[in-house]
Amino acid sequence: MKDSKALKKIFDLLKSEQTALSESAKLVADAIKARHSDAVLALIFYGSAMRDVDDPEKMLDFSVIVKSYDLIYRNPVLRLATAALPPGVHYIQIEDANGRKLRSKYAIVSEAAFYRRVSSGLESMFWAR
Repeated sequence: MKDSKALKKIFDLLKSEQTALSESAKLVADAIKARHSDAVLALIFYGSAMRDVDDPEKMLDFSVIVKSYDLIYRNPVLRLATAALPPGVHYIQIEDANGRKLRSKYAIVSEAAFYRRVSSGLESMFWAR
């Protein structure tokens, strides 16, 4: 990344704004990280489930910043489509230790696309979260 100092500032800001995740959100975040292994740089948890995380009807929302789409998509058409029109939206469902279903939709965006989008001004996909 050519402007890694600016990107580091963005990540530092995100880290400074972090709050502790609920157990449900942590389980889902861990499942997302496990699914995409070494590609994940950061996860941003947002949405109404932050307030009502124990509501079984709520879907947990995450933005997942990854190193590269090459590490996520083996299919070159999906890779190209996601690079042209980020983010790629995915779904995951897991169960907690009590058998309760935890559902999440998450948006995958590459580090480069994230940087372009947040540095270009008003990008509601991220700043409104």
